[in-house]
Amino acid sequence: MCVCFEAEGGIRDLVRSRGLGDVYKRQVQDRIRELSEASVPPPEVGFELLDQDGRVAGEAELAWPERRIAMVLDEHQIALFEELGWRAFTPDKGAPLNELR
Repeated sequence: MCVCFEAEGGIRDLVRSRGLGDVYKRQVQDRIRELSEASVPPPEVGFELLDQDGRVAGEAELAWPERRIAMVLDEHQIALFEELGWRAFTPDKGAPLNELR
């Protein structure tokens, strides 16, 4: 897992954790770097998507609730988010930068 520290104007810093495999770690780092360079607003880290009954329906590493966009590690989470009207992507895919700006 990677943790982002917020600063005015976007993501300021990245702290690496040993929780993910090297492939996911690199993909997440690459995606965070891409988001930072694009001056995307800071995301919410460790987001839990709630269904209509207030139960956790999905989990995202990073989320922009006001835009209903989330980055998830598990592709199965994409469908859960999309069912509730969100757009979700995995770190191995490019982030929807135009929608996040």
